[in-house]
Amino acid sequence: MVGVAFIRVLYGLEDLADRVWRGPEWLRPAVRGLGLGLVLLVLPEMYGVGYPVLDSGIRELYGPGLLIVFLIGKIVATSLTIAIGGSGGVFAPTLFMGAMLGTAYGGLLHAAWPDLTGPAGAYGLVGMGADDRGRQHPRADRRVPDHPAADARGRARSGDRPSLEP
Repeated sequence: MVGVAFIRVLYGLEDLADRVWRGPEWLRPAVRGLGLGLVLLVLPEMYGVGYPVLDSGIRELYGPGLLIVFLIGKIVATSLTIAIGGSGGVFAPTLFMGAMLGTAYGGLLHAAWPDLTGPAGAYGLVGMGADDRGRQHPRADRRVPDHPAADARGRARSGDRPSLEP
């Protein structure tokens, strides 16, 4: 659900920016950058990749409520950055989001059932690596052969693999 929310916020902000902008194109990044600056004034932890905050979150230095605030802040900050045409990707931010959500979830579970659950940070680590293979696009595993030694699924044929021996 958080992944879907991230995608909707990201594309929604891009579409909104395209619909409402009436000024010169060269001024667009500066104006939209002000929005990102306002987010960073409220949540300076969202600046950059966020590894120090991610590390502190997994070490359980923040409560579940603040972790959720950081999660929402990263969704907004990343979406604004990409919507304004800024340089940035989504890989590291999704690691951050998974860690915040997983640690918040683990913290709540651990508070309710301390004898049955592991530390909250363990849930954060799992959240960083979560993958929903069951809802993957049906063609996501299809590989296009781009090498003469590849079979139809894009894998090297066993007889064509280079030897690792000297």
